[in-house]
Amino acid sequence: MFSTRYRYLYILLLGVYSFLNIKFTEGDKVLGQRIDDLTLLIVILSITVAVWESNHLIQKKVWTSTRRLSLKLIYRFGLSVFTVALISLLASYTVSLLSDDQILLPGFKQTLGFAFRINLFLHCVNAISQYNKALSKSQLQEEQLKKQTSEAKLEALKNQIQPHFLFNNLNTLASIIEEDPSIAVKYLNKLSKVYRYLLQNTGVNLVSLKEELEFLESYLFLLRIRFQDSLNIDVDLANPNGHKIPPATLQLLVENAIKHNEVSSSFPLKIHISEQSDKIVVKNAKKLRSNKPEKSGLGLANIKDRYMILTTTIPEVLETEDNYIVKLPII
Repeated sequence: MFSTRYRYLYILLLGVYSFLNIKFTEGDKVLGQRIDDLTLLIVILSITVAVWESNHLIQKKVWTSTRRLSLKLIYRFGLSVFTVALISLLASYTVSLLSDDQILLPGFKQTLGFAFRINLFLHCVNAISQYNKALSKSQLQEEQLKKQTSEAKLEALKNQIQPHFLFNNLNTLASIIEEDPSIAVKYLNKLSKVYRYLLQNTGVNLVSLKEELEFLESYLFLLRIRFQDSLNIDVDLANPNGHKIPPATLQLLVENAIKHNEVSSSFPLKIHISEQSDKIVVKNAKKLRSNKPEKSGLGLANIKDRYMILTTTIPEVLETEDNYIVKLPII
């Protein structure tokens, strides 16, 4: 507060207010001397400036080892009492020299009382200002810490996807190399394209829905080679422009459906991706595997965690006897 760039305006306002208050309540003998209005105004402004600037100097120059704000304020106020006493002594002595009345003590007492009230008022306002700044700084640091924690958690969640994804597809590639080398080459090309997308979006929290669908189309090529007619995926999203989604979200849901349901010629797995009321709906027929796979911590849990970090709306999960439905908010 004592360092504000508007301090001279505040000093002027405080000085004028003090002058008017003295004139209409205590009379012109407040300093122990009968002086004219102009001299009284000059003396009051001088005392106000001296009290303010001495506190400004104490706050700026006087070092204190304690980090506690309350102790700093008490320490600085204690020092200001001595400077106020010195200012009052000099002011009352100066006024006594300008007056016929040479009695110094009564003027000093009244000047000290006035200067002390000014000093106490300024320190109260300064304490409020300092505590408000400290509170704002603390809140800002807390928000920054939350943001850094969220970003770190989000990065960890995204980093889970890539090794898991690569492991699954390398296994598939290994199984088809000997069977059909030409298909293996196409598979490898698509795999490199898909993995390039994941690498490019490692540090990206959101991608356009259009980009995500292009990536998904390449990924579906890999799945169709792997499962042939055992997998039927229908994508019905008419206008993806302007919408955003966390990267690889749709791919994770498709992979999750394949992981937990039977995919065979006897029981083909059907997955339908559509848009309803500003949400992407991923619905798959439910035919759970008899041998349940181990939980890897990916899939739906990963998607929910990322949405919780990025937005207040999280995916909605509905499960019926025949279908498993996930509704993704479009960001």
